Amino acid sequence: MHGMIIDWIGHNADNQPDNIALIELPSGRTQTYGQMHDRVGRVAAWLQSLGVREGDRVGVLAPNSSDTMDILFATWRLGAVHLALNFRLTAGELDYIIGNAEPDVLIYDQELQDTVDALTVPISHVVETTGVGDESAFEAAIADQAPINEMVELMPDDQCMLMYSSGTTGLPKGVIITHGMMLFAQYNVASLYCAQDMVSLAVMPLFHIGGLQVFTCPALFSGGTAVITRSFD
Repeated sequence: MHGMIIDWIGHNADNQPDNIALIELPSGRTQTYGQMHDRVGRVAAWLQSLGVREGDRVGVLAPNSSDTMDILFATWRLGAVHLALNFRLTAGELDYIIGNAEPDVLIYDQELQDTVDALTVPISHVVETTGVGDESAFEAAIADQAPINEMVELMPDDQCMLMYSSGTTGLPKGVIITHGMMLFAQYNVASLYCAQDMVSLAVMPLFHIGGLQVFTCPALFSGGTAVITRSFD
């Protein structure tokens, strides 16, 4: 794959700003592509104010939330790397992964306060969110930011995400995912069922490659709607 990486959210905001990008259940929060573009830009500006730069890692420890997608695309807008953390792990298990990945920022859901309090690994910035848009340190931090609307120049071989294996036969291992790999995954899914009028329900956790690359990102790549449920029956 050759050429620069484009900002999916910015592209869709330019072409269909009023189309619904995200629906969050059960909170009922929705974002059009225009609204998501602005929010992603404000999150990116806030992360930049914390010192996040290209190649740095931003960790998210939370149940499913539209916040996760806003943070992911904001991280990419800066050329930084999204660190997807399994919120079902113990503090000890997370200590190893976070210590290995060395994120500059950790954004966590308030439901996981006890787990975060039990972490021993040092992190420069630890910020709490409710995950449903209520008052939180995260919402306060991004509220008055002037949005960053342009993505840094990125190529397909640049890293976009870091996920960790389950560690079934040993310690979890970091799996590097590049922007090119993400795009090929979207093209693959798009050839099967993606369209601008699609509505995709994310039935897996967003820390999992299936939740992101099968159910959520393809909808946003195609200009469709991703429905995110906070928990599952």
